[in-house]
Amino acid sequence: MPQASPQGLTQLPLNQAREITDLLDLLVEIALVHIVESETLQTNSKEGETP
Repeated sequence: MPQASPQGLTQLPLNQAREITDLLDLLVEIALVHIVESETLQTNSKEGETP
């Protein structure tokens, strides 16, 4: 059984590389939104605790 060469990982077709880039962008966007939302929730709860 022929082993897959490690170079095969770097030789992605262009469209596949674009898809991966799009997925990474999407993940970053989701992470940023999640961080902003959690910070907003923390700020709101802190403001609500102090009279």
